[in-house]
This record gives sequence, structure tokens and C-alpha cells, in this order.
Amino acid sequence: MDWTSLCAKTTLASVLFSAPALAQDSLDRVSTSERGSLLIFPDIRAAWEGGDVVSDTLITMTNDAPGEVRVQFYMVLGTNCISYDNAFTMTAEQPVQWQASSGRALNPAELNPILAPMSVLDPSVLSPLGSGSIEATLYVWATGLTNQPIKWNHLLGTATQVDYLSHTASEYAASAFQARTDGPSGTDIPGAVDLETGYGTLALDGNSYAATPASLLLNFPAPDALVDSIYSGGPYAVEASGVELVLQIPDFDLFYDAGYERTVDLEIEIWNADEVKFSGTSNCFSCYSGLRLENYPNPNSFPIGILGTDLGKARIDARQNNACVDSSDHALLGVLHTDLVYRRPGTTGYSGNSRLSTPLTGTGTQASIIRYPLENGGIEPEEFAGP
Repeated sequence: MDWTSLCAKTTLASVLFSAPALAQDSLDRVSTSERGSLLIFPDIRAAWEGGDVVSDTLITMTNDAPGEVRVQFYMVLGTNCISYDNAFTMTAEQPVQWQASSGRALNPAELNPILAPMSVLDPSVLSPLGSGSIEATLYVWATGLTNQPIKWNHLLGTATQVDYLSHTASEYAASAFQARTDGPSGTDIPGAVDLETGYGTLALDGNSYAATPASLLLNFPAPDALVDSIYSGGPYAVEASGVELVLQIPDFDLFYDAGYERTVDLEIEIWNADEVKFSGTSNCFSCYSGLRLENYPNPNSFPIGILGTDLGKARIDARQNNACVDSSDHALLGVLHTDLVYRRPGTTGYSGNSRLSTPLTGTGTQASIIRYPLENGGIEPEEFAGP
């Protein structure tokens, strides 16, 4: 098939299937198009079959400043909220890319390893035959020599998810939070360090750093709907064959190596194309949630049998609900993954497939807090340290 045409159709399909790119009035809210001092990758994943990697995430990060900067990493596992850390110095105007499955940099070689292999981080998910999958969230931010948070609005990143079995790949931009403090790059964030308690604090409140959103918005094709590309005159029609919604709670206390649980009840309001509203779709989760739309608990208004139209839109909030034990209000970050199928118009024959990944657009602001121990941030992950 014509790969140029296929890529063009994937780009055009994003107009149909992605969340609306609402313009930001200022940089006081998280962005996926601007550089920041803190990056959050909501969805990092890898999978194995028989000991072989069958899907992976390639993480790319760039320091676009003419000076070097030290960056702190934390990988937080979606299964149990356990976190693992590392830190290194990025040189001036340096890009670096590494594999989540192995933790090793693709270039330059001297940065190996950046993080521990995901299979080492949580070996319990792999079967005795070496099959299983791991999901996680990655936090990265700029720090000074004593591990205090600093202003360095020069970091940007992307995550490319590769499925070797289906021969597809998709990419999304990391959520970037700019430091809001006055002063040049390298300036300490006021009030971000408490030497008495040994904590560093990243306040995502629109004052210290850009704020997290109060709600998330998405447009979606209903499960089981047959949504053709609006560009029907081209060589291929595009259909959405499935949608996965990944959500992550950015609030985190990284002091707890054994895992820091925080739980929310999703409150999802859904509208169909005729502006008919559906309430009641919800889900309890801690740390990380990755569900296809048809797999949400009942009452589930995403499928076309309930929604009644091929396309819909939704607003997602994370709230306290007594039905979810120990839940509380939180902000959310998320990514929408849409599986696409290509075929010739007027036929049912399969021509190819692709995947589109889109960060969810937020509305309003709701503060989040990330705390971490100042003494952490060594050169190597614990898994690679000597005795």
C-alpha cells in the first residue's frame, strides 16, 4: 500500500477522532505543545510473550537550552504505585531516547542505563514463561545540584508506543509544566524545599508550576460504530476499530517506596452527537487506569447501543465517592488511543491498520502536589547499584 497516503490519512483522521485542541490563554496550565521544567508521561508500557518483547515504549526527551541541566526521574508502576528513581545530567541542546523495556538509551551509549528494565521493576506480572505486560507513569523534572527543584523551561518529551505484532506505532507528547517563578533558568523554585523534613515539593497550582486541569475532555467514536473517514474521496476510508482511555492521577508522594495509593471515582458525563446527555458512567481506580471504552463498568454509555450516534463527547472528573474506599478529589492526566483500520471505499476488504494517540485536553485548573525525598536521585537505579 502507499505508505505516504497512509500517513496522510492518519494525520487527517486525527481531526475526526482526537480531542479538540483548545487554545490556552496563558501558560498557567499544563501544555502538550510548550516546553516545561516538569514532564509527565501518563502512559509508559511494555509487553512480553515467551520472554520476547512484543510491544514497547520509546521515550524521547530533549534539553533545548544552551546549558546543561540535571534531571530527576521517577517511574511509578500502574499495578501497585511503587516508584523507582534515577537522575543524570543532560548536556546543552541534548536529545536522548531510550527503551522502556530495557531502560537503556539508544543514543548516546554513555547514558546506559537511564532506568531499570520494566521487567525488573515488577517481575510479578510476568508468567513463568515470560509473558505479561507492565504499565507505568514517568515523572521527569529539572533540579539543582542539591536536588532542589529549579526553573528550566527547556524540557520537552514524547512517548512512541510500538506494537511489533500488529506492526503499528503511535506517539503522544508529554504533559509539560512550566515553572512560574521569576528569574532566569536555574533559579530555585521558592518554597519547594523543606530541609527539616527532607522533602522537595512540586506544586502544580499555576503559581509554582503550571496547574493540572480540573476536568478532561474527549471526543470519541462509539464502540461498534462504523465511522468512515470524512475524506471519502481519497484512496482509503478510515474506521475506528477500538478506543482505549488511559488515565493517571498526577498527585503523588514519592517518599513511599512501597507504593503511595490514591484512589478516585471517575465521574463521566457523556453527550451523543444530538447533544443528549448520559450520566452514571464511572469507575474506581488507583494510580493508573487503562480501559477500552466498551469495558467500563455498567451503566456504560459509551457503546453505540446506548449512545445512539456514531460519535460522542465526554467530560471526566475524579471525585471522592464513598463507593470507592479511601477516595478523594484529584486532577487527572490522560491519553486516548484510537485503533484505525484502512480499507478501499465501498469495500469490506482490510487494507492496513494504524494507531492514533492523543493527550486529553483539560479545562479549568485544579492543583496537584508531587513530593519527593531530597536525598534520592543517585546516578544509578537501585537495581544496578553494587553491594
